[in-house]
Amino acid sequence: MKKIVFLALFAALAGCMSGGEGTSNRVEGSKATIKRDGNMVTGTAGPAWTEEELRNNAFGVVCDRPKERIVKIDLARTADGGSTFSAECSGA
Repeated sequence: MKKIVFLALFAALAGCMSGGEGTSNRVEGSKATIKRDGNMVTGTAGPAWTEEELRNNAFGVVCDRPKERIVKIDLARTADGGSTFSAECSGA
């Protein structure tokens, strides 16, 4: 009986988490693309990202490992309001 209850609960949770079209809270222009090679990170961020958020590593978007911080970052705004950046992470 416990297995059936567990499976039913698991199925219900999976259904809740799957989302669907139109149910996303994603902010338009918030996409970020990151490439990492050791401690060096390069990437792009949509126009929803502010320069301050990127410089302060908001949500761990640039340096994504626990206890990491940005030690150097170069940012440039693109014509569409997005950003390109290169950074160095430290502290992992």
